[in-house]
Amino acid sequence: QWTFVNGMESPVSIFLFGTLAWLLVNRGLLAGATTPSIAARVAFLLSLLTLSRLDDVFLFLPFGVWLALRAPTRSVLIRAGAAGIVVPLLLVGGYLLFNLSYAGAALPSSGSEKAGGLIDGLLRNGYGVITTLFPTLDVRDPAPAVWADETWRLAQMLVPATAALFWLMTAGRRLSRSFTDETAYHHALLCCFSAYVLIKTAYNFFLVGLWH
Repeated sequence: QWTFVNGMESPVSIFLFGTLAWLLVNRGLLAGATTPSIAARVAFLLSLLTLSRLDDVFLFLPFGVWLALRAPTRSVLIRAGAAGIVVPLLLVGGYLLFNLSYAGAALPSSGSEKAGGLIDGLLRNGYGVITTLFPTLDVRDPAPAVWADETWRLAQMLVPATAALFWLMTAGRRLSRSFTDETAYHHALLCCFSAYVLIKTAYNFFLVGLWH
């Protein structure tokens, strides 16, 4: 049965996510003000995650906003921003350039095959969602109407996205306290991860062929 935690890149990705979560929660990596050193360390961890699975590049967006908002001065913001850009450019950019020189394409063939346009992706995946949840509506497939592997794949995408959306919609009152409050810090971290989940889900739904 299809699952998000089988072989391929999953063990490395899960290990790196665990490492990132441990550093953020147990070591308070982002609890203080932004510094170039912290920005470089966060960028390094996010680059490793992106190397294990390229569509995790969306992690840079919410955490980049976090680092920018927590910079105490414009000078620190510029230096931290430079560190946060240079690290992924070297690591992820170097990987893509190697792919391009070695295989003639920057992205892996599996990702390229599943890529699609906005309208095409919306129609294809929208139809797939409806007929996966309600298989009797699928006019193309005469097979018995049952929930199959695709249904669980869909649930593993939409259930986290729904939870993330709910968290962000109710996050205002949770973030009313200072980051010196450990609970508020943890809530803000969940906001970053929730934003990442929503961005990645939207990308997969609109631009990736989930059924191929």
